[in-house]
Amino acid sequence: MIELHGVSFVRDSHILLDHIDWTIGEGERWILYGHNGSGKSLTLQIIEGYLWPSSGSVSWFGNPAGTYDTREIRKLTGYFGQAVKNLIKPDADVMRLIIGGKFATVGLYDDYTPADKKRAEELISLTGCTGLEERTYSTLSDGEKVRVLIARSLMPSPKLLVLDEPCAGLDIAGREMLLKVLSDIGASHPDMSILFVTHHVEEIIPEFTKILILKKGHVFRRGSTGEILSGEVLSEALGIPLELGKENNRYWCKLKI
Repeated sequence: MIELHGVSFVRDSHILLDHIDWTIGEGERWILYGHNGSGKSLTLQIIEGYLWPSSGSVSWFGNPAGTYDTREIRKLTGYFGQAVKNLIKPDADVMRLIIGGKFATVGLYDDYTPADKKRAEELISLTGCTGLEERTYSTLSDGEKVRVLIARSLMPSPKLLVLDEPCAGLDIAGREMLLKVLSDIGASHPDMSILFVTHHVEEIIPEFTKILILKKGHVFRRGSTGEILSGEVLSEALGIPLELGKENNRYWCKLKI
């Protein structure tokens, strides 16, 4: 689906990404992990087609870079991130906001069909947003805003869903509700790949079976989440001594004293 081969990115003579090899296959669930400045955001921008690598190659859904309109590529990729949240107008109507995701627009400027409304209603139910349809964006809690925008990102039935730190700023209740919603989304969309960006291992639910860890623009580790994640690996990746544990299929992490 998404293939990065030997991708590097250089800015002002500084190598910010160095020879990234990564393939996200159909239906795979990936964690992209790393400390701030490790290259996560740059990698996402390349995956989304907003940045071109300085060297290496990128292919989206079988289409090599340069052979396909990246605007069409983005219609196959549902995206949630802070950049999207910042574009939403406070008085935006929730139902129209979600339906607008079909057209990859912030706001609804095109006609929609009864089938579009039905799909939006299904996504509202799936994401735990029932009862919010007639509300405006500014009246929602932080957790509700995230779930509404994830429903919006699912509206065009994407092949890949990219979640850039969706739990940021949420309290424990909001985080846990969102993680339950993500589990439900994964179960109801088995062929859709999901990429979850985080730097909190507590957010890694069992459905995310693959992980890529970046460190200073390099691929530090890549593979099975269960096999790779350990206190030693995290300590080396983040540069501080950490203890990692697992209870009830969820990770916890603390400073090793």
